[in-house]
Amino acid sequence: MYRTTKSFNLPPKLPVCGPKMAAMHDSAANALHDAIEGEVQAGCLDAAATLWQSACTSTPTPMKTLRLVAQAMLNTMGSASTVRALMCHMINHPAHFGDPRVAVKLLDAVGQHGGPPAAELLLAEMRKQLDIEPTAKMYEALLASHALAGSTTGVSSCIERAHADGQRITARGHLLAIRGLLQHGHLDEALAQAQEMRRRDILVPPAAVSAILRLAFKKGRAEDVLEAVRAAGMRPSVDGVAALAEECTRSSDVASARSLVKFAWDVKVPLCLQAQAALQLLCDCDVSEDALDLLHEVHKNAHVWPCVDDDDGHGHLS
Repeated sequence: MYRTTKSFNLPPKLPVCGPKMAAMHDSAANALHDAIEGEVQAGCLDAAATLWQSACTSTPTPMKTLRLVAQAMLNTMGSASTVRALMCHMINHPAHFGDPRVAVKLLDAVGQHGGPPAAELLLAEMRKQLDIEPTAKMYEALLASHALAGSTTGVSSCIERAHADGQRITARGHLLAIRGLLQHGHLDEALAQAQEMRRRDILVPPAAVSAILRLAFKKGRAEDVLEAVRAAGMRPSVDGVAALAEECTRSSDVASARSLVKFAWDVKVPLCLQAQAALQLLCDCDVSEDALDLLHEVHKNAHVWPCVDDDDGHGHLS
């Protein structure tokens, strides 16, 4: 969709020009951002790209605007043309975009909207034309792009290149990789990222551990993944254990429920009232000996770590 829009010309950014010129520049930059944002929201991506190209020569484009521009251009011009246009703008303003802290924000935007090919191309061009050496944050953005695309080989390659450049993947980078890999069902690869965090003595947030276990239970791999999580010294959240208990009840999986209760006991995660109710329902619907053993284990856990209801009904340690 395309429509004609008025053009904006930003005043040049002078070294010392007083508050009036600064206010004029800020006003024009805000007007340009609002116009581009309006075109993007209306679906007029061609118009947004054209509007920026007509106004981007005199001063560096603010990052909040450039993110919108990258989105518009990547969806209309493709990766190569977008990177070429962005690099031209960066080269025209090397003092601003030569800062790796600024460059990484653009790399993140390009990776988010253009995927790994666009992010890889931009990183290569920044390195070649602006002598910007990749930082840990840049590899973090690149890793997130590969993970969100579901590319396990891309994730592995990115980590290897970071290590070759003397960079270590940040905790946030590992967590972004875990999230993206889980979205594509790559359980083993996501678990490996969490295990690598623990090898580096980085705490894996309970929410991330819970997400890994949810996928494991859905794939019928509760026992081996619970053991891997326990061996690595990771713990899910109380609410995460409750969600897993409910999953066992939905699938009538007494064996996985027993593994879960034993795991919760070993890692000292209490069974909240929500989890106890789900497991009680599972036992009520199953009269086997395993179900009776499960009920006994639930009661033992509840006795040692009693929970009381919160306002939200999830329960907490009393």
